[in-house]
Amino acid sequence: MKRLIALTLLVLPASLLAQDAYWENSRGEIWRNSYGECWRTSHWTPDAHVVGCDGYVAPAPMPARRAEKPAVVTPPPAPAVVAVDESMTRDSDGDGVVDALDKCPGTRRGAKVDANGCYVVLKEAVTMTIDVKFPPGSSKIDARGDAEIKKLADFMNQYPQTSVEVAGHTDNTGNAAANRKLSQQRADAVREHLVGKFGVDGKRVTAKGYGPDKPIADNKTAAGRNANRRVEATISQTVDKIQD
Repeated sequence: MKRLIALTLLVLPASLLAQDAYWENSRGEIWRNSYGECWRTSHWTPDAHVVGCDGYVAPAPMPARRAEKPAVVTPPPAPAVVAVDESMTRDSDGDGVVDALDKCPGTRRGAKVDANGCYVVLKEAVTMTIDVKFPPGSSKIDARGDAEIKKLADFMNQYPQTSVEVAGHTDNTGNAAANRKLSQQRADAVREHLVGKFGVDGKRVTAKGYGPDKPIADNKTAAGRNANRRVEATISQTVDKIQD
């Protein structure tokens, strides 16, 4: 057998001569025996192994690197909803000052109040002359007189701490005692309008008749007597006045 192998080697073409670690044929292919084993040369070392020879298996190819997904940005949490304490915004009397700051609770809605929720009033006594005229011998209030009384009522409702004296007057025609009684009736009629029709507190209104004692015009003329048949109202409360 050894002689047969030796003779076979003698007849191999030159291209099958040993090259590096394995024998190769003329096409550069590694020579293998009938068992598929590669023929090593004397130069073979473990470091010279070839894929498919000597039991060496090629490593599996590395999988292609997958593209990284973009990072998911988590939005910041929504700001917490802060519950509003209703007691800090409640304005029970509707005066524009919340209860927590209101030092005068229960003021009338629509009245003048200061920063503490307290009534604003006048600083000096103010005389308001309402042009309520009466026919001779009468205490009946006509439409024009009604409008004048409403102006006084609006003022008093705006300043709830004020009070007023309704003063009735007559001319000097006739008996002085009768004129005094008539002037009181005229003052009372205006007071009843303020209280009954326009809602002013009755405790804030007094009525007094002065008869012919305080004329504002000459009773010798018709125009003068007409001017003297009147009702005046004087605001008597002294408070701080704030203009809108």
